[in-house]
Amino acid sequence: MRRRSPALAAVLSAVLPGAGQLYAGFRRRGFAVLAVTLLVAAPALVAAASLAFDGGPDALVRLTEPFFDSPRLILVLLTAQAVVVVFHVWAIVDAWHLTNEAEPGRAGAAGTVGTVSLALVLVLVLALPHVWMARRGLALHDLLTFDFSVDRTAPSLPTTTSPTTTSPATATTTTPTTTTTTPTTITPPTTTTPTTTTPTTTTPTTTTPPPPPDWYVVALLGGDSGPGRWGVRTDTIIVAALDAVSGRAALFSVPRNWQDAVLPEGHPAADPECSCYRDIINSLYGFGLGHPELFPDSPNPGAAALLPALEELLGMSIDDYALIDLLGFERAVDVLGGIDINVRVAVNDPGHVHPDGSISDIEIRPGMQHMDGRLALAYARARQETDDYHRMDRQRCVVEAAADRADTVTLLRRLPELVDVLTGSLVTDIPVSEWPDLVSLLDRVDTRATVSVRFVPAAPELSGTGLTYIGNPELVRNTVRAALELPLDEAMETIGVGSLDDVCG
Repeated sequence: MRRRSPALAAVLSAVLPGAGQLYAGFRRRGFAVLAVTLLVAAPALVAAASLAFDGGPDALVRLTEPFFDSPRLILVLLTAQAVVVVFHVWAIVDAWHLTNEAEPGRAGAAGTVGTVSLALVLVLVLALPHVWMARRGLALHDLLTFDFSVDRTAPSLPTTTSPTTTSPATATTTTPTTTTTTPTTITPPTTTTPTTTTPTTTTPTTTTPPPPPDWYVVALLGGDSGPGRWGVRTDTIIVAALDAVSGRAALFSVPRNWQDAVLPEGHPAADPECSCYRDIINSLYGFGLGHPELFPDSPNPGAAALLPALEELLGMSIDDYALIDLLGFERAVDVLGGIDINVRVAVNDPGHVHPDGSISDIEIRPGMQHMDGRLALAYARARQETDDYHRMDRQRCVVEAAADRADTVTLLRRLPELVDVLTGSLVTDIPVSEWPDLVSLLDRVDTRATVSVRFVPAAPELSGTGLTYIGNPELVRNTVRAALELPLDEAMETIGVGSLDDVCG
C-alpha cells in the first residue's frame, strides 16, 4: 500500500484547506474543512470576479462602499481575516499531524524536522497575503476616519496683513455651510446675477432660472505653500459643474491673478470703498487661514473666505470644494507611477522654482510624454514663455491624466502610500461617506461632452469681449449660464470653445 507523506498533506491543505485531510484518508473531516473553506472564500471570489470584469476605480469603490458608511466594518473584517488565518494554519498543521499519525515510523528525526520546517515555511508564505491585505484595510480605516475639513497643510498668513477692519461679528453671515447631500442628487441653488455691474453693488438678485437640477458644483483648488511664500496660495482654481444624468460637465478656470474680486455684502475681506478684495484672488484663501477669528463657524476659514468670492464671480452656488497641496499632488503622481500627457506645445521654463525650493531648467518637447510627479507639476505651473490661457489648459490635462492613471490594481497596490498623501495634503468639505457617489459620478463624465472655459483675456473664446483681470461680472455669468443651460453643441458654438477632449486628446 502506498505510504502517504505528511509534507505533501501539509502542502495540499496550504493550497486548499481540507485537501490534506482527504489525502490522509480522513474523508469526513476533509469534507467538513473543505466546506468551511468554500463558504469563507465565496465573498472573496465574488469580489475578485467583480474587479476582473470591471477594472476601473468605480468597481473598487462599489466593493468598499459599505465601509465608507461604517468604517468599523473594516475592523470587523480584519478580525474575521485573523480568524481565517488561524483556521488555515490549523488546517495545515492538522493535515500534517493526521498523516503522521496514520503513518507511524514513516520518517526518522531528520525527516520530522524537515517536515516541520516545511510546515512553518508554508505558514509564513500563507501569512504574507493576509498581512498585505491587513495593511490596506488599516490604511482604508485611517482614510475613512480622518477629518479632511481642517487645513493642516501650511502656516497661516500673518494677522497684520488684514485689508479690512471689519469686526469678527460680521463673519458669521458669510461662512458657507457644509453640504452633506449625495453628489448625484444635489439640487444646486438658484443662479444669481448682480443688479448692476458697478463695484459697490454686491447684493445679488435672481434674474434667470436656475440650472438643471442635476448639476453638482465643486471647486478644485491647488494650493502652493512653498518656501518664501506666506501661507497657501491657490494658484489653481477650477470650478467644475457635473451633470449626474447626462455625463456632461463644464469646467470654469479662474486665473490666480484676478484683481479686485467683488465680494458678497458683509464679507470680512471686503474693502469698504469697493466691496471687493484688493489683493489678487489666489491670496484670499490664505487671508482666511490668517484670520480664523473672522470665520468662527467654519472648520476651514480659508475656504470660507474664498468660496463666496467664486460664487459672486460665477453667479452660481458651489456645493463643495477640494484643495490639494502641490507637493502632495507631486507625491500622488509618483505613487501612481507617473502620468502620460500628449504635449501640444513645447514648454521651456529656465530657472523653474519647484515647491520644495529647488531650481532647475524645464524643457518639455511636444508629443506623448511620460512624466513623474516633479515634471508633471512643473509642466502645470510653468509661466515663462507662456500665458495663463495655456497654463490653465496644462493644469486640466494633468488632472485628467492623473485620474486616468488611477486603475484598480494601482489603487490597491499603493493604497497605504496614497492614504498617507491624502491625509497629509487634501482638504475638503465632502464627507468621506459620499466619496463613492462622487467617484461614480466622475466615472460617468464624458470628456467629449465637457465644456472648458478659461476666464482670462488671452482666451480665444473671450477675444474682443473686454474681459480684464479686474473682471466683467456680467460677461462671466452669461458665459456660465450658456455653458450650463444651452444644449452642448449650441453652448460650445455660443461660447466659442471646444471640449476638454479637444484640449488634452
